[in-house]
Amino acid sequence: MTTRPNPLTTEIPLTSLTGDQLRARVARAQLYLLHFSPAPGAPTPSAETLQRQLWFLNHLEATGFLYGYGSLGDAATPGGPALGILAAASREQAEATAAEAPLCREGLHQVVVQGHTMNEGVSCYVGRALSHRAIAQAGANMTAGDDRQGLATSSGAAAAQLHLIHLIPTNKPRAAEDTQTGYDHFIWLRENEMKAKLMSCGPVDPATPLAPGIWGGGLGVVAVGRAEAEAIAAAEPSGKAGYRTLRVEPWHLQHGVAAPIGRALAALNALP
Repeated sequence: MTTRPNPLTTEIPLTSLTGDQLRARVARAQLYLLHFSPAPGAPTPSAETLQRQLWFLNHLEATGFLYGYGSLGDAATPGGPALGILAAASREQAEATAAEAPLCREGLHQVVVQGHTMNEGVSCYVGRALSHRAIAQAGANMTAGDDRQGLATSSGAAAAQLHLIHLIPTNKPRAAEDTQTGYDHFIWLRENEMKAKLMSCGPVDPATPLAPGIWGGGLGVVAVGRAEAEAIAAAEPSGKAGYRTLRVEPWHLQHGVAAPIGRALAALNALP
């Protein structure tokens, strides 16, 4: 008697799936990237301002709007460049919320907001849940309330050492007949997701409209060390084909609903 494989426990090779099957379960979570950077000529933030910034982040996390926030660069510098990922009902609400950050309100930081559709990765459905919740509460004042009242947040925990992979469009258009690169890109996404290395990934809205045929930009987050992040980026098919350039940047994820996931993934991938 032939024993049939159990479809619930038998792993199907990714390369046996069609492109539509690979794309069928993307999260389509509408989030917003908040790029914070020191304003030109601004003084170093005071300890009091940094404490107010912490209260602000604590409030957004505890009320379920902050997916993640952390310093950028090799060193986690308080008051330095940082990236936040926010759930909001609209871009306008995301911009208004970012402007309320104490570092921005006091003129010490400037912020640029971009739309980000989080589609893949281990935590993409956390992003989806936050996005749907924010849309359902479209009238909520995201920064209201006294955010000093003992909020339970991840702010006291160590930062998760992650790496961003910026997928940046080049001027090379993708030929209409080139469907293989897109298929290979989805294989790359799913392979790294299934290995628990890819925390999230998805398109980023361009600052200006792209020319016809140009493949748009994106942002990936990987919970691995710098050398492995560079290797993952070098293997990405659209970059290998010249449609994008890929840049790796350290991200010290400390705040947000997804921060514990980032810490768990980083710890897992650090095991021998």
